[in-house]
Amino acid sequence: MPSSAGLLGSQFMDVLIVVTQSDCRQLDEESFVKTDLSEAGRLVSDGVKRFGIDVFKVMCSESRKNLIFSPFSISLGVGMLYMMTAGRSADEITKALYLQSDSQEIAEGFNDMMQSAKRSHPLVTLPDGEYRKKGHYSTRRSRDERLLSRRGGFKGWVEEDSEDTRGLGSMRLSRNGSVEIGNRAYVDDRFTLKQSYLDTIQNYLEADSENVDFSDPENARQIINQWVSNKTKGKVPTLFQPGTIDLSTKIALVNTLYFKGLWHYPFNNALSMERDFHTEDGQVKKVNMMSITKSFRFAEIPKLELKAISLPYENGRQKMLIILPDKPDGLVKLEQTLTLDNIQNEILNVMGYEMVKVRIPKFNLDESISLKNTLIKMGVVSVFDANKANFSRGVDVDGLEVSAVQHRACIEVDAKGTVGAAATGIAISLRSGLMVSPSFIADHPFIFVITDVGKKAILFMGRYMGPP
Repeated sequence: MPSSAGLLGSQFMDVLIVVTQSDCRQLDEESFVKTDLSEAGRLVSDGVKRFGIDVFKVMCSESRKNLIFSPFSISLGVGMLYMMTAGRSADEITKALYLQSDSQEIAEGFNDMMQSAKRSHPLVTLPDGEYRKKGHYSTRRSRDERLLSRRGGFKGWVEEDSEDTRGLGSMRLSRNGSVEIGNRAYVDDRFTLKQSYLDTIQNYLEADSENVDFSDPENARQIINQWVSNKTKGKVPTLFQPGTIDLSTKIALVNTLYFKGLWHYPFNNALSMERDFHTEDGQVKKVNMMSITKSFRFAEIPKLELKAISLPYENGRQKMLIILPDKPDGLVKLEQTLTLDNIQNEILNVMGYEMVKVRIPKFNLDESISLKNTLIKMGVVSVFDANKANFSRGVDVDGLEVSAVQHRACIEVDAKGTVGAAATGIAISLRSGLMVSPSFIADHPFIFVITDVGKKAILFMGRYMGPP
């Protein structure tokens, strides 16, 4: 896998599941953030998380290498496909996504989940360590707002305290939109999608459509890849690989996801150094380890033979959960027993604030994956067979099948924070047929997950097995 030397400047990966609060002396920032979802949104969000863990387990069973993917991106791509299907094809997708609602409720749920991920609630850490949302500054509001105004309000990243903000302690501002989502349907010039389908994906997924000439498949592939690259700020330059778009392609459903988060407690680069990393097969490799000692949500769970820690990003909306087996070779067992319920009930629910010595490696991952076989293993079968696929909610033409499901995800984790990007593309073709400060030393393979506040969405999920 390619790697990069720059801070927050390379490709990135995906994660599993996470939720933390803040320092034990601080207020729970989530109390300042709207976390409610509609019933439809809750059902879809829960289903998508279960779907993401299923995808993770299938992928883990197929190789023992680093892994990065975005359950959120994949689910939105599959959601666009679902809105086109009927009958058995729709039933297989809803079953894989753990959904039982009708199509209207599912569409509303996807919209609610997506809007929640994009919703911005600027937070600021005041000298007393309390979190405040804009409009909740109490007696400090006037002074703070004047200073905020001089810094351009809540716009942009403020990575260091300036003269203007000196005296406000560790005040950092989070820009709006640390999660950016794009959805688009590409349609062949000589092919027509039902207006009702276009209206549905526009209204519920904010997806637009664009006509392209798939009779020139290489040019069409480059057009789609350029849009993906633009939407992911160059982090995903190529989604569709050569040959995945051909003369038979009539429709391409594409989703993009871009995430940027600065750590609430940045690591000190001066404390980073080369240390040993123990792989599951007994090898010892050198990695650049970052170190910090702070109060984090942490748990040491002997029964499960693991430790878990939640590292918050400064905007208060996303967290990275790292699940570390006690032994270097303990990841396989963890992967096999992993479920959404045991993550929530046996890990997250027992975590509490502790002063923890943390060491984690800097890493960046970049993965391009074909999801066709993964989806088939999860029971999504008929859409890949022109004789069985039912796309009648989207088109009036028979003989269509999904020919390719491409996913690419990348992530870079360093002292400042995390940058991640992902894209999912579905090509549809016309065919014939934890009193002493505990430690959390991630010097062997672990699972990581990035979630949105309130556990509404798994944005990224993956595992780090060590350097290549």
